[in-house]
Amino acid sequence: MPPARPPEPGAGVGTAALIFGICGLVLLPLCGIGVLFAIVAFILGIAGIAKNSGKGQAVAGLVLSVCTFVGAVAFAVFLYHYLTSTGLDACLLDETISSDPDRLRDCVMDVLSRHQ
Repeated sequence: MPPARPPEPGAGVGTAALIFGICGLVLLPLCGIGVLFAIVAFILGIAGIAKNSGKGQAVAGLVLSVCTFVGAVAFAVFLYHYLTSTGLDACLLDETISSDPDRLRDCVMDVLSRHQ
């Protein structure tokens, strides 16, 4: 039986990119914090590919980080479209309404009741 191959030097960068990429995708729905993990995964993925060490994992981390970015942009576009199409943006952008929780709640309830 041949002896076990020692791990590639620097393969930790690719592994870290993969781990951060997975965390970014999983944590994206949690207030968008996954984008921070995706940024780290993107940087580590590029570094892992450049070092040609742990390249497969680095590429996977890079792909996952790009998927996280695409998901974040898609959600932002959807949220913007929803807020503007329902008229909720008027409640949020009017400083006199948005600074008072009771007026904000009343405005949101009024807009949503008219939108149904």
